[in-house]
Amino acid sequence: MPPVPPVPGRMLAPSFHDQVDRDATLTGQGQKVGALDRAPCAGQILYRELDRPALVRIPPALCMIGPVQPAHRSLQRGAYGSDQPAPLAARCGELLVVGHGVLLLDRRTRLNSTDHFVELPRSDPAFLTKFKEHLGPRFTYDDAGHPRVDLAGLAERAVAGRTLVLAQPGHGVFGHWLAEILPRLILARRLGLAEGRFLLPSPFPPALMPWLAAYGVTPERIAWFEAGKEIARLEDAAICSRLNRDVAYVPLANSVFREMRQHLVATPPTQPRRRIFLSRQAWQQRSRQLANHDEVAAHLARHGFEQVQPEALSPIEAAHLMSEASHVVAEDGSACLLMIYAAQSARLLVLQSNSRLNLLNHTVAQALNQRVGIVLGSTTQAPAGDGVSYRIDPADLEEGLAALLQSRAVSTPARSWWKDLVVRGGKEAVLSYRPERPTLPACYDRISWMPERAVRAPLTRPARGDEILALEFAGQCDVSPRQPFCALGPGEAMQALQASWPVGPCLAYRASDVSVLGMGLLLDGAGQLLLRNDSRNCGVSSATRRARQLRAWLGPLLRDAAEPLPDLGSLPVEPQVIDGTTLLLAQPGQRIFGQWLVELLPRLWTARRLGLAFDQVLLAAHLPPGMEEALAWIGLEARQVVRYQPQRHRPICRDLLVLDCLFDEHAFHPDAAAFYDQFTADAAQDARPDRPQRLYLSRRRWHRPGRRLANRDQLAPLLASAGFLEIHPETLPLREQIALAAGARMIVADEGSAAYLAAFAPAGAGLLLLAPEGTRNPRHGAIAQLRDLRYGWVMGERQDNPAGGEPNYRVAPDLLVEGLRLLRA
Repeated sequence: MPPVPPVPGRMLAPSFHDQVDRDATLTGQGQKVGALDRAPCAGQILYRELDRPALVRIPPALCMIGPVQPAHRSLQRGAYGSDQPAPLAARCGELLVVGHGVLLLDRRTRLNSTDHFVELPRSDPAFLTKFKEHLGPRFTYDDAGHPRVDLAGLAERAVAGRTLVLAQPGHGVFGHWLAEILPRLILARRLGLAEGRFLLPSPFPPALMPWLAAYGVTPERIAWFEAGKEIARLEDAAICSRLNRDVAYVPLANSVFREMRQHLVATPPTQPRRRIFLSRQAWQQRSRQLANHDEVAAHLARHGFEQVQPEALSPIEAAHLMSEASHVVAEDGSACLLMIYAAQSARLLVLQSNSRLNLLNHTVAQALNQRVGIVLGSTTQAPAGDGVSYRIDPADLEEGLAALLQSRAVSTPARSWWKDLVVRGGKEAVLSYRPERPTLPACYDRISWMPERAVRAPLTRPARGDEILALEFAGQCDVSPRQPFCALGPGEAMQALQASWPVGPCLAYRASDVSVLGMGLLLDGAGQLLLRNDSRNCGVSSATRRARQLRAWLGPLLRDAAEPLPDLGSLPVEPQVIDGTTLLLAQPGQRIFGQWLVELLPRLWTARRLGLAFDQVLLAAHLPPGMEEALAWIGLEARQVVRYQPQRHRPICRDLLVLDCLFDEHAFHPDAAAFYDQFTADAAQDARPDRPQRLYLSRRRWHRPGRRLANRDQLAPLLASAGFLEIHPETLPLREQIALAAGARMIVADEGSAAYLAAFAPAGAGLLLLAPEGTRNPRHGAIAQLRDLRYGWVMGERQDNPAGGEPNYRVAPDLLVEGLRLLRA
């Protein structure tokens, strides 16, 4: 197709903008996915989606201290988020590039911009602002603010061969390179689109050239064009869209940032320890200056922070420095985004003016699962955009450091007996404690919880005496819950959704001569309560909740719920010594199938992933149906499963391993995804090729009364007509259950443990839950978030249960039909 002749004197005037909306060629919606491994013809576009659209929220600030303005309070609450479009890659023949990223198929029609393949209508209030950003500053504008660009008057620079377009607004700013352009380069490499040249506008800051070269963008491979005077005509253009739009990243960004980090830091330290202060004192631009810099630097030095001028470092030096950092304080600026090279557990405290709201730091932290806090300073001159200077109050800085340096939020005052942290030879860290020995009162007020923060320590040897070895195997992160696509029916349909939920850190412990009481209370050698083994090893928020949880841990040792909590010395249990190394799996809910899928099996998998050798696992008697087979499937021999009667025995483990779970009652740690991936891949090996893609996980044959779908016979034909195969999971081996879930694209499930099988479904699958009104189970939303599923609820009216126990419920057929329609949408 020959190029369209230019229209002499055509301006990018308002009438042209109106035409743009009608003539836009590519919107990224409703188009077929094209192969990107062949060169396109002139005027042809091939593209494909790289991820799915996602609703993403950035987590709330770790802290917000200082003179806070109303605009910042939304960030403090975690209220920012947006629907992120699917990122796309494209190839286009004979593409024209103008300014800093305006793309044209010919000299009359604007295609789109390089940040996203989504047209911005002229009616949008942000249209002109965005358009000016992509044209760049080297064009003139009329009285109404519309750009005056004589396309016929611009010279043309032809670029032969495949060319990756890296031009975009902010291409000359270091932070935009780290957060936006380098991720596009990584995506292009994954797709084999970065083998030719790279298109960039000139002039270009020389200080950025070492960063380009570090990622293979060497001078001889760059195709330059002068942004305000030339149009670049690309014979074979490759484009990758940004992974963030507005204030959030799509989930794909996490792996892209990891690849960026690994490119410069192949072997990061296992335990980052350095405290870094990223200073702008030597920065040549005098905007955004910290007026009392020396006072702040001296204060930080007293807390062990070393001051660094990042612009003086090479890319390799900067990346390795950040990989060693556990805590970072930074003046507001591009250097904050060096956190891309820091560990997931690292934390950032930004010092900035209260006249500036910068969301990019929090957006990047959202993608990296890091935490960011802010200390705001009062301005010292009239606000003038980024040119304003500010002063940080030392008291505000001290409060910000207190929030930064604690490893996680503490909900109750410390009641720990932990005293000293001992590091031997720089290789081994042991948490030691000296227990007081008072008489334990019946109210259990002297429970000694495990410490709020533990360091990485080897667990390859048994603990000695009173020491407890502790290993942090998954760092703290924030998880944004998945929003349901529907919540139909009566009553309150689901748990309250928060903007984000803090998860982790997760720890493993090793101790000697520890007794197990009931369903998971642990006692030291002196008979003092040490910790509990549950879905999380953490403190509780109130005395009322503590009593409720203690009843769950004591389990069958209590005859009824009204019985007072007993004194530990009065419990009629016999000691039962267990030699060798024992992995503790006993916990409240151990007899429930869903608890195994969500908490116990992942814990067993984690122990093996960490290389922790053990001789046996300890469980309370009575496993849920099918779990004997599951333990054999994952490689545990019958002799390795030690059971005890909680109402009769008190096992004393000579060498005990205890692990946190990767689920904390509200959200999964992202590391849990690997567990479900591995089990899915294993079970799928013997899956039938004709396995159904639409499943109905029914409780029809569940033996226990309660929570039954009363009108199931009325709804089953509706599900069958929609192509759903009804299965009864409790009648199938676990391996087959997982294989069925792994092949399903749509799942309808009665609310219950079997619904957790959705954790093995492929990403993008849909889950529709049928449940009694008022159900408040956060696990389904957590599974949907972890496994990238769409999920929704159809609630039914509660009905009396003649057999006693939980009430049954009835789902209206028209609500089910509507739910199925939304599930397929």
